[in-house]
Amino acid sequence: MELIVILDGTWQSYNIHQFASYLSETLDVSFYGSKVGFIDGESGAWLTNVTSDLLELHKDLSAKTAWPARLSLTRCLHTIIGYYQEDDDTDPRPYGSVVLIMGQTTTLGDVDMVESLESLYSLRRIRPEVKFIFVADEGFKRLKRRGDVILQPQKSISDVLATIRNELLGHPAGIINFFGNRSSNEFEDYLTPGRKKYYQIRGEYLVAASVSVKFKGNGYGDVSICAYDEKSVVDRTCKGITVNSEVTFNIKDHCSGEPPCTVRFEAFSTDSSFKCAELDCRYPDQVRVNIFTSWSGGRRDSAKFAIIVTFWWLASLHQLTYT
Repeated sequence: MELIVILDGTWQSYNIHQFASYLSETLDVSFYGSKVGFIDGESGAWLTNVTSDLLELHKDLSAKTAWPARLSLTRCLHTIIGYYQEDDDTDPRPYGSVVLIMGQTTTLGDVDMVESLESLYSLRRIRPEVKFIFVADEGFKRLKRRGDVILQPQKSISDVLATIRNELLGHPAGIINFFGNRSSNEFEDYLTPGRKKYYQIRGEYLVAASVSVKFKGNGYGDVSICAYDEKSVVDRTCKGITVNSEVTFNIKDHCSGEPPCTVRFEAFSTDSSFKCAELDCRYPDQVRVNIFTSWSGGRRDSAKFAIIVTFWWLASLHQLTYT
């Protein structure tokens, strides 16, 4: 997972260090696990870079002498938009992207609310798959889209972690990115026997393009891949990979109703040859899988994709207005 945390003025130095430590342990922030970065909610500046290095994380936090006193959400969203626009996408591993907004003692003003809505629209054009978790009151409801979550503020750090833990763990990794002069993505991932991994392609992409996903083995063991519409978990299609074989899924075939839908993949190793020896291997029984996502349309018709994301955003706002 790649997690970006926006902090309001609820906590100061010691509590922020404590929260970062607990969060890093929960998410397994490491070379083999997750990445995390913190943003000053008042200035919108990075408190820490997005990193998988715990030493770097705490070194950056320890260097700070001033902490946020309030939340200016628009500034923070501009920072995140810039980060995603500059992302060179060179890491071959797929990550689930989550933004955690700690607005525990915050009430957004009318101007910040309107500008935040505009910023969220821009951000979701770049990365529709990003999930937002708001630890805040119901005043943030206007910012929520389908798939996002609003959680009630908690008094203690341990209670906050208990509240957000289930929303963070198991969040699927995105395996498609239209933005860039290309018509395909390639990823490499490692499956640990006994542990399931999840991937997803959101419906915004499926309206804009015809998408297919190929999973290929590398002789490290056998793998089962199941594809399903997120709204119909039990109605799934499963295919197996043995040795160096590969399986392909045409994404629109796995919508339980009319597309678009968000299609998820569940992958797990059913057998290992214990030959994982490269640097990226955490354990020798891990099984390497290559993921190839290709599409026709999409980035080549960026205006169409922008219109589609706008439609989904307006539909979400309409749903909130009448629920």
